[in-house]
Amino acid sequence: MDAEKGRQLWEAARKSDMDGIRRLLQEGAPVNWTGDWGGWTPLHLAARNENGTPEMVEALVRAGAEVHAKTNDGETPLHSEPRRTLRLLCGRG
Repeated sequence: MDAEKGRQLWEAARKSDMDGIRRLLQEGAPVNWTGDWGGWTPLHLAARNENGTPEMVEALVRAGAEVHAKTNDGETPLHSEPRRTLRLLCGRG
């Protein structure tokens, strides 16, 4: 697993950088990377971020993001999901 690419994907999701997310997924970045960030995956971040879009969530899910992944506090992406993409995640889980 390429930890640097995982970190970059995590940051792209945190910043709602769709171009970065696409590029890193094409480069094979580990889609469920959490590093030392409390178990938060890029999908958790894309789902939580006010600037996140359903397109970001969909790209991560299609790349294999675990929709039931839990943070260290037991939260899944659904716990932090704004209503606008909740339906997309529910359809995947």
